[in-house]
Amino acid sequence: MRHIFSTVTAICMSSLLLVTCDAPSNEADLAGVKGRSVVSTDKIYKDEAPSPESGGEANTDKSVLRWAKPGLAPLFISDGANKGGGVGDQVFTQVQKLIPQYQHVNLDLNYSRLLEELRKGSDVCAILYHSVEREKIAVYSQPIIATPSYQLYVSAKGLERFQNKTGWAGGQASFEKIMSMSQGLKIAITPGQSYGSDRGEILHRHADKAEIIKGFSGQDALVKMLVAGRMDMMLGFPWVINYEMARLNIDADLIKVPLHDVSQYEAAYVACADTPLGRAVVSAIDKISPPIHHRVKDLLSRWLTEKENQSYYRVYREYFFEGKPLS
Repeated sequence: MRHIFSTVTAICMSSLLLVTCDAPSNEADLAGVKGRSVVSTDKIYKDEAPSPESGGEANTDKSVLRWAKPGLAPLFISDGANKGGGVGDQVFTQVQKLIPQYQHVNLDLNYSRLLEELRKGSDVCAILYHSVEREKIAVYSQPIIATPSYQLYVSAKGLERFQNKTGWAGGQASFEKIMSMSQGLKIAITPGQSYGSDRGEILHRHADKAEIIKGFSGQDALVKMLVAGRMDMMLGFPWVINYEMARLNIDADLIKVPLHDVSQYEAAYVACADTPLGRAVVSAIDKISPPIHHRVKDLLSRWLTEKENQSYYRVYREYFFEGKPLS
């Protein structure tokens, strides 16, 4: 299943990206880093607090694990009424309870910095999608969750322009066809995230068409920009976009363009730096019974529509229990 995933570096391909991608763009230069010793991040992160699952005060007899929480809500929710109630927040709570042999510390870390710490062999773990390039710097657990993958979103305000350019008349669409007809349109991507090899290859093939805008801001800012007409389309996880639309009360302002020619689901994993510590942590996670995917399977459903939920639970059953590949 892992072969369907790829780093976002596949789409850092031309001057249309405006500037070179951050840390992810350097992942291809990471060969030969296996077998490293762990590098502590003690001096990097000053004001972090031990996870509640660690019992409060630091235990110097235990190896410290720092769990990175890139701020992609509702994977991690850092403020508001749902603070700490994100999918990843709850996965971390489950995992940390079940491997008490480590001292757990949670910290906020964006994707670029996370990948840099993994590259350096730091004592950091995270929830990541798989890619061939990331596998050069990280070790992966067994899959812990399967999530709906990226779909294309446009704003109601810019719908007529989008349809005139691409010929989309509603319903499922070909991402290949849309990108091939997107001359003059703007599409946003988020540096540090993996969009999958299929989407990356399509973006690469049509790099001379749509202008690719790197969105360093959070998803809420990108959604607001799309609604305001400052860009024409963006790739987004349905569960992330649904969360933002509900939070910003703009559910009528965004339209999903379902894509039929790219992968619909992706598996996510716990990934740690490829060091003795990281390998030991992944081994401990893989031995948890029942497995993590069973414990956390319902966490995502609150941010999916009824139709999306039906598909999600069907895919969960087929993938984890019937051994069918994600597609």
